[in-house]
Amino acid sequence: MPWMGLSIDRKQAAKVLEAAAQQADSDRRVPEEWTLRAREIDECPSRSFTPVLGTALLARATNPEIDALALKSGAGPRAYSARSIATNVLVPGAVKYGYDLRATGREPLNNQPFFRYDRIDQMDHVRADAEPWVPLLIDACKAINKLGAVEAKSALAAYLRVRMKAARGRPVIDLRGSALSMVALFVQTEEFIDARPEGGRRGQAFVAAAFDLASPNVRSVRVNDPSRRMPGDVQVLNHGAPALAIEARQKPVSAEEIALFAESLRKGDVASGLVAMLHPEQPRLESMKVLEAAERQSGAFVWLAYGVPEILGAAAVWSGRPLDDILINFPQRMAKRLEEIEASPAALEDWEQRFPEQHDE
Repeated sequence: MPWMGLSIDRKQAAKVLEAAAQQADSDRRVPEEWTLRAREIDECPSRSFTPVLGTALLARATNPEIDALALKSGAGPRAYSARSIATNVLVPGAVKYGYDLRATGREPLNNQPFFRYDRIDQMDHVRADAEPWVPLLIDACKAINKLGAVEAKSALAAYLRVRMKAARGRPVIDLRGSALSMVALFVQTEEFIDARPEGGRRGQAFVAAAFDLASPNVRSVRVNDPSRRMPGDVQVLNHGAPALAIEARQKPVSAEEIALFAESLRKGDVASGLVAMLHPEQPRLESMKVLEAAERQSGAFVWLAYGVPEILGAAAVWSGRPLDDILINFPQRMAKRLEEIEASPAALEDWEQRFPEQHDE
């Protein structure tokens, strides 16, 4: 019979996080041991290790009875759902308090190896370059298990101070006063996407950033995310439900693949879909025939868009934003979406270097 584990009150956890964030953002001292442990875990190539440590500290500071080595509530009598605390408290707090969790997805613990195991000290199969950090994470969680609520909150403040510093150290793209034109933005973006697709990450980040201009409710699903439930790589949401699903493709797309996408829309109860085709050698398909077939076979509206100018141009027009606002905001959103989908550090550096350094007038 599985254990029931312990529950953690999310509202109380949010209050604990607020207090720790205030301490982190002040001149008050924080434990040097946990500053060093946070920095140590941040060196791990697997970005998910960072939010796992923060989740364990937050959970222990909220309920000092929990076992910090647990990942799932069925893992023992003192276990808890780490994923729930990470998704519902720690991740929203990153925006509110200005800290960087490295793994920027909505559910940073919903991937390997943490998705697979019930406990951190059971992890015996992780990617090779992350293996040296598993004993460090286990040792940190054992240390957390010796902390009371007050001590855990101070340790959490030390962790947050490290992550706040990381967030403030990120370069910011500011194009105010620049001579950048929309055409130049098209060219730079197209060159960037084509240079190295990264398994479709660059193209998907682009599509999400483009639609960010037109809607505040755009969801981008991480590549190979096991929590995929909606059709498409990017969704525009209306009251939490997808109003539009977008498939971002950096490989040539056939009419048969579009028919399969239309069928996924039907099964997912999504009425409209867009196929964003970004491969430079994508052949032109007959949009009207595709539209007619999707309506007839799946009862869905499917439209096709080719290349960066067509996709970004349409999103910009529908956004209703002035040109200078688009030229400032799209590069910022693109950088954010690249981080979110965990594109390579080289991709982030490349994107930032494509825009000349600007100064406020």
